[in-house]
This record gives sequence, structure tokens and C-alpha cells, in this order.
Amino acid sequence: MTETATREEVHDLAKATLDGLLQFVDSEVLPLEEKFRDVLADERKLFRDDGRLVDEVAEARLSVRKKSAAAGFYAMFAPEEIGGGGLPALANVLILEALYRKYGPGRLFIGWSNAFLGSPVVASFIDGPSRMFMGVTDAVRNDVLPGLLAGEKTVCFGLTEPNAGSDVWGLQTKAVRDGDEWVINGTKQWITNAPYADHAAIFAVTNPELAAEHKGGISCFLVDAVSPGYSADTVLPIMGHVASDCGMITLDDVRVSSDRLLGELDQGFQIGMLGISEGRLMIAGGCVGMSEWALDRSLEYV
Repeated sequence: MTETATREEVHDLAKATLDGLLQFVDSEVLPLEEKFRDVLADERKLFRDDGRLVDEVAEARLSVRKKSAAAGFYAMFAPEEIGGGGLPALANVLILEALYRKYGPGRLFIGWSNAFLGSPVVASFIDGPSRMFMGVTDAVRNDVLPGLLAGEKTVCFGLTEPNAGSDVWGLQTKAVRDGDEWVINGTKQWITNAPYADHAAIFAVTNPELAAEHKGGISCFLVDAVSPGYSADTVLPIMGHVASDCGMITLDDVRVSSDRLLGELDQGFQIGMLGISEGRLMIAGGCVGMSEWALDRSLEYV
């Protein structure tokens, strides 16, 4: 849909897409919830000793992603330029509001399930294809994007650090050029999907002088999770839960080819804001929907 589409056209598109999405969830996702009802109800059964999902549940989430991608829903908010559905921001908000109004929170196979923020039904910047991939090299476009768009692989957003969260300019992770490669050292914390991601969008300081002046100097690299020196072994329990989908990433002399740069060199701040801005829209729509879900339940009770 073009950027000049009217509000009414976007509403119609969102409704048509939502009708198909809800049918998909009812037919493909809800039966999985029933199949794994006992496991989903007990976190001691849901998580392994290392904090990760038990294999059968992780495989079920993967199957939802792949089926949703094949049906055209998983990457529907990703730009058309990278192979996504290209639905506009307004449709994004409307669809997620309605999705969460119907199904509510705490749905591991739908999204926002207690300690899990990602959704196997609809991709976002924290786990799948998004606007962050608009300015990628041919290597990333050919080697990485197909797997993300198909729901076969996932990514994580490696920005936050122990001493740098909302203050992006406080990043301490460094990337130093060595020929055609960059050598990255640092630690990331509270990274959603880190325990499961096949790739990580890692933000690192590449020009300390520019970063100190808040004029750039931060770059974003797409790092494969199997790279030597890359570790995402630590799973972080949150808010009283046994575990979560958040983890820590350590990078010890991780080497990344120059063609794995996302966006322009020293302009990673803009890439990060693309992802975060998209995430704010999705979270806002979902929160409104869950509020409406709660109100609906309250009215039913009254």
C-alpha cells in the first residue's frame, strides 16, 4: 500500500488482514495451546534447568513462525523493499490492538506471554525482519534475510548494556577495524530473544570521538550467534518467573566481516531508533488491546 493511502483504505486493509490473522490463530495456534496446556501452566515444566524453553515447546513456536510466514502474516509489517508485507504504521497499531483485545496476555504461542516479549505470529524488531534491514549489504540481503522472512531464523536487538540502557551514548562495547573485518568486545544485557537468536544486531562504538560528542560513532553489526567469541549462555529470570526470553551476550574478540554492517558506518544510532520507534508502535497497540481485553472481562463479570 502506498504512503498516500487514505485512512479509510488503511482501516479496510487492516480489517481484511485481521480477519485472516484471527482465523490463522484459531486454526493453527489455539490447538497447540491445548496440546501443551499442562506444560504452559507450570514453569517448572516449561523451562529447562538452563532457563531455556523445553525442546518440544521451542519447536512448536518455530512451527508457528514458519506457518505464519507462509501465510503472509509473520513479516507483514516489514517493508516491501526487504521482502515484507509493507503494511503501514496505522495498520500495525490497529491489527495488534484487535489481536490482543481478543486473546489477551499470557499466550506463549501468540505473544507477550508472561516472561516472553516476542511473538511467533508477528515479527518485530526484537526477533525478526524490520525496517532496521532497509540499508543492508547484498551479503545480508542474500544470506540472512530469507531465513528471517521465512520464520526459520530469528535475530535479537543487542543494544542495552549493564551500564548503558536508555542512554545509548553510554555504550561501552567497542568495534575496532582490522583489515576487512571488525573485532568486537563488550557485554549486552536484558536482550530479548538472546537465548534463541541465530543472529544479533550488535551496537558498538566505532568512533569514540564522535560518540563522545553525540554526533555518531556508533555502528550496528549483524553477528552470527555461532561466531567464535560470541556467547549467550545466560538467561535472566524476570519479575518472579523461573526464566524469560531475555539474556546476556558477551563478545570476546568476535570478528565480523565489513559486509555485515547494518546501515552506514558510525550511524548505528539511527538504525537503533528505527527499530525502537517501530517497537513503540507495536507495544502501544498491544497495550491498548490488552486493556480492552481486561475491560471486556470486567464487564462480563459485572
